[in-house]
Amino acid sequence: MSLTARHHWCAERILFCFSSNDDKENNDGIDNARVQSFLRKPKNLNKFNDFFSGKGPSALFVHYQPRHNSELEALDQKINGGPSSSFSKQQGAKRSELFVSNGDSVLMNSRCCYFLRQ
Repeated sequence: MSLTARHHWCAERILFCFSSNDDKENNDGIDNARVQSFLRKPKNLNKFNDFFSGKGPSALFVHYQPRHNSELEALDQKINGGPSSSFSKQQGAKRSELFVSNGDSVLMNSRCCYFLRQ
């Protein structure tokens, strides 16, 4: 399925939010192609289509941060500036990635881009 004008507008907002990031740790190549690819993934496309049609939640949050297995891992990353357990150190630092949530399931430890619907 091709992207509509609404998808393209959201892609522009996502690109604006994360490409101007002064945090070099999280700014490792966000460009238009990467955002377009992110939006075209079926899971993400379905969430945005539900959002546009009024079927889904009234808010979508796009994050660009490492995904964490637990809130404790996310807090550890935020407070200590990196993984502190030996297991986490063996895995190495997690890379930031684009992902979407409804705002109730992810601990935000960096900036995000959100969309609201009335």
